[in-house]
Amino acid sequence: MNDGDAPGKRSGDGAFSAARQDCVYDVSAPAVVGRSGGATRLDLTVADGCPWDVSSDVPFLRLDPPPIRLGSGSIGLAVDASSGPAERTGTLNLAGAAFPVRQLGDAAGPYDGNWNGETAQQRPIAFRIDRNEVLSLTLSFDVSVGFCHAAGTVTSEPSLKPVVQASAFQSSFLVSGPTGSALLDVHGAFASAASASGTFGVPLVTAGSNVCLGNDAIAWTASK
Repeated sequence: MNDGDAPGKRSGDGAFSAARQDCVYDVSAPAVVGRSGGATRLDLTVADGCPWDVSSDVPFLRLDPPPIRLGSGSIGLAVDASSGPAERTGTLNLAGAAFPVRQLGDAAGPYDGNWNGETAQQRPIAFRIDRNEVLSLTLSFDVSVGFCHAAGTVTSEPSLKPVVQASAFQSSFLVSGPTGSALLDVHGAFASAASASGTFGVPLVTAGSNVCLGNDAIAWTASK
């Protein structure tokens, strides 16, 4: 830094300013949430020392950031339940980016009900939908990837429920068992009010010190 009293002159105290750190923020937020609300966590990734701030422009979207907002961090998000039939919207401001969030209203959906089916592994899958929210999903699976193996029957009932949008839904959840842990990613689509199909994948499986990535998608079908 040239801190002299005229251009080309220096004060001689050796003062300097370091180049500003290049801060690139990576954060995601839900675009649509269900009418029952709930809680989740948002992960913000950025280089150490990069500052950030968060805010919400509506009272039904409440953020709980860590006390020190430098570098990567986890942000709590709580969504209040909606009792009205109409949708409502708000905006989350995270690290300088705006994320619009739409909350579904308390109204019946075309796919509400109990669904039961079978995967391509001839194992059961079942889920329950109410007012366009996937309240619970039960899946039986057996997956081997590399040196990793994960199997069992799991039920996902997250606080912030997956929602049906444009005749489809997606749900991701982590499961643990005696053979290891796995991340399950389930996709579904509705061909009619009584017919659904989709796939599930296991993008990450761990067993002891082994970490294995990816498997081929496994198909499923279900009816109501």
